[in-house]
Amino acid sequence: MVMEKNLISRVISRDEKALEEMMIQCRPLICYVVRPILKNEEDVEEAVNDTMLKVWNSISSFDESRGSFNSWITVIAHNIAVDKLRKKEKTVEYDDSVFYGSQPDENRKGRVNDILEVVNGMSKKEQQLFYKKYYYQLSVEMISAEMGMSKKAVESSLYRIRNSIRERLENKHG
Repeated sequence: MVMEKNLISRVISRDEKALEEMMIQCRPLICYVVRPILKNEEDVEEAVNDTMLKVWNSISSFDESRGSFNSWITVIAHNIAVDKLRKKEKTVEYDDSVFYGSQPDENRKGRVNDILEVVNGMSKKEQQLFYKKYYYQLSVEMISAEMGMSKKAVESSLYRIRNSIRERLENKHG
């Protein structure tokens, strides 16, 4: 789905008919993004509506030079779905050591910083793959569609990225 520039500029100029057209065109993509996160159809519908409202309210901030309209709306939809899921889940206290072992906080922060340092030294494409998978938690299928790569190519690239990070961290820490 390629959003035509004319339609985007009509929405920017607050044309409600253009918004309706955009909703029809974008709805399948938004559903595809939020459904795996929310699962409940009522929550999915609410997330679709919230996404379109957010698009309507912030369309003027869309910058074509920073990425495609589809990527922009995908990030909005994903963030809304994750926020809804967080609000819906009851907060449960847990013992950090279950997730992080007995490492002190400073060691954990240092490890995260080391990983980010390695990622920042990678190619732009590798960085995009890493963040889409591990920060935005997109599926391999979504990454494949967004980046125009085969599913197998995405999986192979992510495998190489993980190995590269592991090797560089082992070299750094001996």
